[in-house]
Amino acid sequence: MYASWVIAFQYLASLPLASMESDFIMEYRLSIAGGIEGEKKLFGPQLPEVVMDAERGRRVAKGTARVKKTICSAEVNDMGTGVYVVNGEHYDEFRSLQAREMLITPLIVTDMFGKVDIKVTVDSGPIGLSIVPRVARHAVSLCLASLYPETYEKLRLAGLLTSDPRKKERNKVNQPGARAKWIWKRR
Repeated sequence: MYASWVIAFQYLASLPLASMESDFIMEYRLSIAGGIEGEKKLFGPQLPEVVMDAERGRRVAKGTARVKKTICSAEVNDMGTGVYVVNGEHYDEFRSLQAREMLITPLIVTDMFGKVDIKVTVDSGPIGLSIVPRVARHAVSLCLASLYPETYEKLRLAGLLTSDPRKKERNKVNQPGARAKWIWKRR
């Protein structure tokens, strides 16, 4: 209940005309955590920092994401040509159509397809057919939200900024797997 109240006041403070009622809002608000560009955030994903690349004159966001045990780092450059590289290969190398759709979902939602360059590297963990696109999609979404703050709300509503907290279920004692049981025989 308290978290909902805090989120409601944070939303009130973010509205365009909130400065008119800032005294009332700040009566109940206490800045605890820091976000990007001086913005104080209590809830939500931690967005990566945007840095300026002096050589090329581009803004760059480098973010990481984690799904189960797979950790991925993504680098998004603005003013790009649409290059999308995953582990040294173009995203078209993925055979599964579903995997390719997962990879380009943040670009379609934010209307940035062909406007940014993306380089994704899976750092550690198992590299499966479905886990790589999921973790890459989350890392790229975080980078896009920090590069272009106006797309944050679109990405949030599409569910692309929400991390996946699920973990692998442990194997139980005297069972071959997490849920699997031995075959029961009467005699």
